Amino acid sequence: MVGGQPVSRNEHFFQPYKNLSLPRPRIITTAVRTGAGFRVTLSADKLARAVYLSIPSYPGVFVDNYFDLIPGRKVEVEFRARRKVDLADFRKQLKVISLADAF
Repeated sequence: MVGGQPVSRNEHFFQPYKNLSLPRPRIITTAVRTGAGFRVTLSADKLARAVYLSIPSYPGVFVDNYFDLIPGRKVEVEFRARRKVDLADFRKQLKVISLADAF
């Protein structure tokens, strides 16, 4: 905790990832414009392991990627755009996958 805010967390699983039976989560995303790009807020109804965000159509970088979504917790991730991007198009082009999508 720094300034009352968590800066890191560590989830522990009692089996190797390949042995986990992960249900397919429903991941909900919202995006709002910020001064540097966009803030994406994500939540899930079930554990979403190793969530990955991408937007191949636009140059920029997500400040965090490959994280877990725990049911009942929201995660905010900033996308720093290298050029002006339309919000509606950003929402349309945003791709979100998790480990459950890999199998």
